[in-house]
Amino acid sequence: MHSNERPTSKRRTDGGSINPRFLMIVAVMAGLFGLFYALAQFTVGFFGSAHVMLVEEGTLAPIDGAEVVLEGTTGDKPGPSRKPIRLKFLPESGGAYHAKATVKGTYTLLASKPGYEPLEREAIELKDKDHKDLGRIVMRRQVATDNAVPVAK
Repeated sequence: MHSNERPTSKRRTDGGSINPRFLMIVAVMAGLFGLFYALAQFTVGFFGSAHVMLVEEGTLAPIDGAEVVLEGTTGDKPGPSRKPIRLKFLPESGGAYHAKATVKGTYTLLASKPGYEPLEREAIELKDKDHKDLGRIVMRRQVATDNAVPVAK
């Protein structure tokens, strides 16, 4: 080795710098993560939800298998921006029903199941991002309407 040559070594001794390509990849990944996080917050937080439990009159036994909907109009101001809307509840266990992605408006709750009298509750107000528990609602069994006179044998 000559006196004016630098020693060569495979180890970096200059403190080094981070590869610009690596920095670009990290920046893009962080940006995508931030975008997905913001989108998740928007879709989950933008809408509200509603929850109701249906029980039978007298026994207070849970009623599964009913059709439960909210019907109404969106918005809170009169005018052309109000639109009719129908939100269907999804059944859960034990007579519980859940409506996801509700929007601000005034609704009527409708519940029906064969063998029970149809149920209607009016003037249910939902606000933006409202997670409303409509409570436990009692449904009454239908009374048999057999007007036929029994025939004597």
